[in-house]
Amino acid sequence: TALHEWAHAIGTATGLDETSEWLRLSDWVLSDDDPQGTERYWESRPGWFPHGPSRWRHRTGVFFTRSYASKTPAEDFADAVAHVALGWDAFFLGASGIAKLAYIRRNVWQERGTQAIAAARQRWQRHLVGTQR
Repeated sequence: TALHEWAHAIGTATGLDETSEWLRLSDWVLSDDDPQGTERYWESRPGWFPHGPSRWRHRTGVFFTRSYASKTPAEDFADAVAHVALGWDAFFLGASGIAKLAYIRRNVWQERGTQAIAAARQRWQRHLVGTQR
């Protein structure tokens, strides 16, 4: 929870949770209509208000780290950043998940060019060492 909220602070401070690139990754649209091929999060948890549909809709079948991340682009971003911070890269599945992971690494962790290659090498080395135990 703390990492998720920290990621909200990053998104708000930088605007990374509302760039056209981020919105395009899930086809986020602030809209009242629901064309075929889109869906929206429905809040129904006890104690969470307001209940009902999110004002945001997204493309059906896009990757989210969990259901709650499909509520808004800011929740999607915060959950994705928190998952990366925890090293849960394997959760990012399919083309849309891989694209979100790349966006987070590029824009939050500033992994570009040779730095991205070095970071990927370090992740693999940690993974391989962990599997040899």
